Amino acid sequence: MEPAIERCLAKLRGQADLTILLAFTDEDTLARLAREFFECQVILGGRVSQPAQELGKENRSLIYFVTNESRALGMLLLQLEAGAPPRAITNEIRLLHDKIPQDASFQKLMRDYREEVRHTRLTLDDSNDLTADMVPGVHTVATYVGTEKCLSCHATAANIWLASAHAHSFATLIDRKADADPRCIGCHTTGFGSPSGYRREFGGAKLVNVGCESCHGPGSLHVRERNGDTSVNFVFRPLDAGDCRKCHQGEFSRPFNWKQFWPVIQHGNEPSSARAGRILSP
Repeated sequence: MEPAIERCLAKLRGQADLTILLAFTDEDTLARLAREFFECQVILGGRVSQPAQELGKENRSLIYFVTNESRALGMLLLQLEAGAPPRAITNEIRLLHDKIPQDASFQKLMRDYREEVRHTRLTLDDSNDLTADMVPGVHTVATYVGTEKCLSCHATAANIWLASAHAHSFATLIDRKADADPRCIGCHTTGFGSPSGYRREFGGAKLVNVGCESCHGPGSLHVRERNGDTSVNFVFRPLDAGDCRKCHQGEFSRPFNWKQFWPVIQHGNEPSSARAGRILSP
């Protein structure tokens, strides 16, 4: 950041009545920037977990910050007088809620971005370049087979899944025209970012939604073993709340509460009588 700030300040010197630095960084770095660049009369951030409790002052700079999870809006009213530093009149943190309308210009930016990324070839579109979760020197044997392979043997779990939001998660991206946005796809498809997982070229034809393998991992070895391949001895790794938080975190999810959310989708070892059970239609 420092070299970029230095270049900008050199161009602005003598041309601006007020210099405001917007810095997406943590509290300590905001303070350090204030000490290094006294020309920045106001510094706004940042990459923090909680909004500022009060308006800060470091060197000659006023420092104010909100969270980076789109949950708070910082309101700072300043009085400017010629030859004097800015004086803070009021400062307030307002928590946001879903009833506040989106800014029209921001919505247009998002639409333009999603339209452009839909028609742009990305590195992650080439399966040869995907190495998600691969350990150097270790060959990943298991591949993704799709939720449909799981449903016939796991009827009880299948019916729980079909009734959940997980089974329809890709549709939410389509509704928002975000089904080609790589920042969104990972939590709404199965195995995105892995060589055998979902790819944008599939266009929703397979490996969509938060399926069985989204949490449990690729299941090809499990399927082979259950189909009688005696050369395979495969066990899925255990899961816990940390696996859920890979997607249920930050600005992309409600605050995650394991005890509240898990009972809605709770499932486990399939009862033997359920293996021949009837799967309900979605």
